[in-house]
Amino acid sequence: MKPRWQPIPLPGDIAPYGDSALQPYLDKGKAVVVAGGPLGLSLIKVNANPYLMTPIQAQSRITGFAVHSGELFLQDGPVLSRWELTNGTCVAAINLLNPKLAWKLADGAVNWSKLHTLDNAQTETKLALAHARRKAEWLTLLENCEAFQRDTSAPRTPDEQAKLLAMIADLAQLVGANCGQIRAQLAAAEEAAAQMIFSAPVVRTHQVAAKAGALVYVIGRDGTLHPLDDKLQRMGTARHDNSARPALAMIESETEAHSDEFACRLFYVTGEGLVREIEGNSLPPAVKGEWRARGRSSLQPGIRPRIDSGMLWGNDAQETGVFALPVDEPGSASRIKLTQGEEWRWLELPKKGQLALVCTDTSSRLISFAKSNVTPERWGARKDSTPHYSSFLETEGRPLMVAEFDREPRQPGGALSFRVLVANNVDAADQRAVAWYPPPAESIRNGTLEAFSPAAKPPVSIRTQVTISMIDAYMIARDSSTREQLLALLADGATSWHSHKEKILKPYADAAAAGAALGELPLPPMAGKHALYSYQVGAAVTSEDAENARKVLERMRDLASPVIVRVIYTYSEEAWGGTEVNHRSHPLANERIELQFSNGDRISTSTDANGDAALPFSRLGFTVTSASAAPRAVDSRARSLTTELKGRTGNEIIIYYVKPLDTGGGRFPRKLS
Repeated sequence: MKPRWQPIPLPGDIAPYGDSALQPYLDKGKAVVVAGGPLGLSLIKVNANPYLMTPIQAQSRITGFAVHSGELFLQDGPVLSRWELTNGTCVAAINLLNPKLAWKLADGAVNWSKLHTLDNAQTETKLALAHARRKAEWLTLLENCEAFQRDTSAPRTPDEQAKLLAMIADLAQLVGANCGQIRAQLAAAEEAAAQMIFSAPVVRTHQVAAKAGALVYVIGRDGTLHPLDDKLQRMGTARHDNSARPALAMIESETEAHSDEFACRLFYVTGEGLVREIEGNSLPPAVKGEWRARGRSSLQPGIRPRIDSGMLWGNDAQETGVFALPVDEPGSASRIKLTQGEEWRWLELPKKGQLALVCTDTSSRLISFAKSNVTPERWGARKDSTPHYSSFLETEGRPLMVAEFDREPRQPGGALSFRVLVANNVDAADQRAVAWYPPPAESIRNGTLEAFSPAAKPPVSIRTQVTISMIDAYMIARDSSTREQLLALLADGATSWHSHKEKILKPYADAAAAGAALGELPLPPMAGKHALYSYQVGAAVTSEDAENARKVLERMRDLASPVIVRVIYTYSEEAWGGTEVNHRSHPLANERIELQFSNGDRISTSTDANGDAALPFSRLGFTVTSASAAPRAVDSRARSLTTELKGRTGNEIIIYYVKPLDTGGGRFPRKLS
């Protein structure tokens, strides 16, 4: 699949080493894509002839942005700024830590350095945080080199292998033996700098400019909530908690007062794990409700919180890795439960239905959040899954699908692969089907991402979640993989690791002295350039593919309903002349059953209180050649009758045993004592 247009290069580095880019956002009305990462954003016009309209270089560290009514609200360190998407012009900015440092378009040219001014204590704290983050980058480089050294699928020459081992030794000397100490230092620096770590802004949709109320909200990691008006003038602050994950969700709803008045509620997660609800219309913002803490929560960024389908979505709180809380029922339990401790990073929700894609950096799961589920899982585990990004693909008149893009090629030098999977919305008919249902996701279309032209480079490393609008996929990608970046450092020349090492060690007496200043040392320049790519992934799905998707869903409905077999144990005694007496028969209730089929397959299952066992739909039409149960339930010499499974119900498997009687030579049977 070829890109729609020539990829648009993104200037400079967009993210620190090892960090993800920010998910691109398409403003359809202005035909502008916002793309970039913590180190810089780009406003890209995506009309008939796409081009880079405005590059925005980070002055500190971009933590997020919001787009509202053709405007971009951008949080860069302590400075919140507002940009016109029509022409890419900044119209206002304010330093949230020092509100006197504010700027508007009428003031003339903006002085970003002045706007980002901090007091001495804040400057020292910011510098300590920057050094701790830089050390973490060096640690990531070491870990990537070690992973590359263990990767046997990447061929290396003896010279490259020797240089790689030498580079690992150099990095280990710089980083030091205690890698955990670097992570602990970063955590301590983030805690100390909590007041200057901010969320992405959230912006009201229904706030009337003439009304005296807040339009924009930002929260700091220290729990301070900053409401601002439409001119980015701060309207006081509120702090109800000592810590908060720097991420806000917001919902507006109509009121019975006036047609232009809307209620506004804000939500965030505290370090204690409490989910706080805030009244956004009040100044200062006041507490409205809460979901009590159910264990502590991480303050690290994760899933972007939001309100969708009447649910408050977030991660790592309320005893679940990802939560879906009924937004109008404070204190209610989450509709979904996922393992805590995993780094859930991405959440995708379709426009219709009750499915959610929840993803870590290495895997994705399709979950139903319907109020009553037999099983919330809609995809079974896949054995051959590689790290990927997944997004819903919604096209009119077709089943819901998921477009999945590998993050990097599976084989060195290969192309990036993509797949279109069926979004299974079929629940299991009852709990017994969970033993085999759901199956792994089924692909109806596979392909690779190609270059725009023979002279252009294809994407090789996708750097963040892919955004899909209608049939178009927008992705930030690099033209060099992680493997290729490391191989480039092993080559000879000015950009090699050897040259960079000599440069950074020159001011120091030895490597140990350089290691002590690790937070100040620049990483080596990495190969590859970033660009915004766009592919019409929806157009690659044909009518035949859509029909195959419908067939997959029909098969899911079959698989979701079990084939029921009643297992009956029959016991009798054989008298003189072959006459069977003392016949007894009963269902084998709550027993483990082993079944063998005519094709050699074996299935172990259990019966319920009625003696019924559930089997997969795929067993329909097969013949059970033998059945056995635990010795405590049936005689070990018992045999079973051959049974063909002809329907979903009405099947019986009979295990029988006939015991010969000792008659003592007479005509009539005599029971043995």
